[in-house]
Amino acid sequence: MRYVIFLLLLTITSVGIGQSRLDKFEPTYQKSKSLVMAKNYTVNFTMVYDNSRREQINSNTNSISINQFNSSGRLASFSNRGIIFDFNGAISNYKVNFDDNRKLINISYDLINNGKSKFIELAIKPSGNVILLLKKDSGKSTSWIGNLAD
Repeated sequence: MRYVIFLLLLTITSVGIGQSRLDKFEPTYQKSKSLVMAKNYTVNFTMVYDNSRREQINSNTNSISINQFNSSGRLASFSNRGIIFDFNGAISNYKVNFDDNRKLINISYDLINNGKSKFIELAIKPSGNVILLLKKDSGKSTSWIGNLAD
């Protein structure tokens, strides 16, 4: 009987601690949410990742801006590859999912650039960190990690 009561108390405490941990991110989440709802924000990226390695990148030159129905910016791949991904173009199928309980924001859209479409996914974490995922036709993907600009 003591064991059951102990497990019950442990479960209640764990749930309470998890929620209070998320509560400290509420101001950041609300700010991120308002920027995303306005479709007017910039993300500065500091890291590139391709599922096998990662590399730091300069946030001053690796950013994208969303302004209503358009995107602008460029993101570098790994320094030894010398590839720059162009994020200039029109946005279509812009979709946002707000998870208020977990303080997560998921964004997806098609970026139309020079007649070609790229599927873009952004995930904004409770801390304000942003992960951008770009899936290539080959099935491989590249991710960038950054933050919403103030």
